[in-house]
Amino acid sequence: MAPLLLAALLLATPAPSAAVEDAAPEGDDDDSAEADEPSDETPQIDERVEVRAPRPARTPTDRSVERAVLDTLPVRSADELLQVVPGLQLSQHGGRGKAQQYLTRGFDAAHGSDVAVSLEGIPLNEVSNLHGQGYIDLGLVAPELVERLDVVKGPHGVDRGDFAVAASADLRLGLAEEGLGLRLLGGTDASLEGQARWRPRGASSANFALLEGGFGEGVGQERDFRFVRAGAGVGGQLGPARGRLFLLGHDHGFSSPGVLREDDLEAGRMGLYDAWPAGSGGRSRRLLLGGVVTGSRAHLDWRITGWGGLRDLLLVNNFTGFARDPVHGDGRAVTHRVGSGGLSAQVRRSFPVLGDVSLLRGGAELRVDRFRQRQDGVEADRTPHEIQLEAQGSQLDVAAFVAGELGLSGRVRVTGGIRLDVLAFDVESAEGGSLEDEPPPVARSRAFVPSPQAGLQVRPHRNLELFAAWGRGFRSPQARGVVDGQPAPVSRSDTLDAGLRWTLRDRVDLRLGGFGVWLQDELVFDHASGRFLASGSTRRLGFETTGTLRPVGPLRIDLEVTWADGRYVAGGEPIPYAPRWMGVAGLHLDRLALARGPAPARLSLGLRARVIGPRPLPDGFVSRTGFVADLHAELELRDRLRLLVDVRNLFATPSRDGEFVYPSWFDTTRPQSLLPAVHVTAGTPFTLRAGLEVLL
Repeated sequence: MAPLLLAALLLATPAPSAAVEDAAPEGDDDDSAEADEPSDETPQIDERVEVRAPRPARTPTDRSVERAVLDTLPVRSADELLQVVPGLQLSQHGGRGKAQQYLTRGFDAAHGSDVAVSLEGIPLNEVSNLHGQGYIDLGLVAPELVERLDVVKGPHGVDRGDFAVAASADLRLGLAEEGLGLRLLGGTDASLEGQARWRPRGASSANFALLEGGFGEGVGQERDFRFVRAGAGVGGQLGPARGRLFLLGHDHGFSSPGVLREDDLEAGRMGLYDAWPAGSGGRSRRLLLGGVVTGSRAHLDWRITGWGGLRDLLLVNNFTGFARDPVHGDGRAVTHRVGSGGLSAQVRRSFPVLGDVSLLRGGAELRVDRFRQRQDGVEADRTPHEIQLEAQGSQLDVAAFVAGELGLSGRVRVTGGIRLDVLAFDVESAEGGSLEDEPPPVARSRAFVPSPQAGLQVRPHRNLELFAAWGRGFRSPQARGVVDGQPAPVSRSDTLDAGLRWTLRDRVDLRLGGFGVWLQDELVFDHASGRFLASGSTRRLGFETTGTLRPVGPLRIDLEVTWADGRYVAGGEPIPYAPRWMGVAGLHLDRLALARGPAPARLSLGLRARVIGPRPLPDGFVSRTGFVADLHAELELRDRLRLLVDVRNLFATPSRDGEFVYPSWFDTTRPQSLLPAVHVTAGTPFTLRAGLEVLL
């Protein structure tokens, strides 16, 4: 009701006499580069008193990343595009097809528990996923279809809801290049991948079609994969408004190498890229239909988004060998099937005030998920021998928000707002059996989650910006964990950010920020039970600094350092698996001209090195420092032919993707020990892919 009243008020407000030229609201689609990319500079006023509303940064690390920058990153999936977020790194130790592990700001955010990701404003985090709350599967999005990436650290921004605790990102959909593109790649990991994509000439980036697929054996044991991915979109003018419709889908099948005990590695009984024959892996499928309509009227912009989707996920893993079940083994097969849908509406009103522009925004969102899930105990050949859990139910999230931004003479911006989410759960859950055996009673639970926010941006000099922001975020609970008649156990967070940004023309962009995060309930994965367990209140204090240098022409140098100290509030113990410091160094060339004239040649290159420092592990253990460097290069000939080279782990560093501590028993020819041991997942091995791309 609040957003409707707000919209009515805004529509009824008489427009000021001055003409206001306003940028499209965040997430709107527009062919105009100006309208789609509002400037970060202070709004300027000419004789006609025209002002342009910027997309205000909330913290020093907030940014929008364009396709030209994304093209120079060494990535193979849309997930890896998120590594452009300052201080965010990914790891994938479950096989190509399983969700990535997110590390940022002292968070081991698992598969997305504290990082919110959306596509054109459509939430992609999966609620109540058996393998992990907030599970993010971006397999349905081809990297080429991401036209822009908007990233925010912390929960800042009232349009960011569930899971926006450590960071959030919104992928803007669109195919940048016109015409037909054909690509074929092969690699030393015995892989072969092909892609065909098309955008009609003269049409906007919202009009596209894409089909790709591939398979590979991987390097080492139990690393094979196969996938197919497709997408189509259409967009254009709808009278005074603009509309777009898109359909995305994918099907990934994969094997997973699982974990290895460190004592087996040190004794030479196993190699780093070996695997126990545990039958781990899975299949991931998803279909998403979305539509967006946007419009503008004088000082008013509005946006309506609707979406619906189907999800089918099978994950098989065995973290402990035969430690719990010496006869059948400890393998688990998790099945997760969901139907989801939602609707959102936003409205924004701009006002020229004192040579600046002020904004008033409001909106409402609706999301509903209907799920059915099951966990079976399975043997190494995936034969089930017991039903461990079965559940079904629904989760509803209704939200409304309102926010304002007051600009003062291009020097000061004050922001504030509040979001209110109402969560409702209806769940049937059978532990240790099936719903068909004896249907349990339905557990119904509700929660009211207010999320206030405030911020301040000061520009004392044209090259310097100062920031301060506070915001409250939240993470919804697993639906199976609610208790009938009791409030749902939502985990809330409070985040404080402060810092500065210094720029020098287009050559230097330096950002430094400090942060504090207080989380109500930390989630830590328990490998023995195969679940994430709440472990108590935590706090994180740290800083992050980034630098972008453009010394000459197409050369760009990126540097990032993040440090965070994460501890439990009660006893001061370090948070297990949480990264303390991480660093990134990148060297990028964007279409360097090697030859001109009738036979032009251009080189694009991206070299990116990542370091993750030692992480605290349970029982006093500490992980090793991880390092890996990746390279991507494109040689473009005659504007139609591209030679592609992609190298993972360029220096062939025997890195560890993850380290975990718990008891296990894989080698049944040796005596079983109940003592906790360090377990390792191998990092990316050296792989080289090369191929051709033809543009028609």
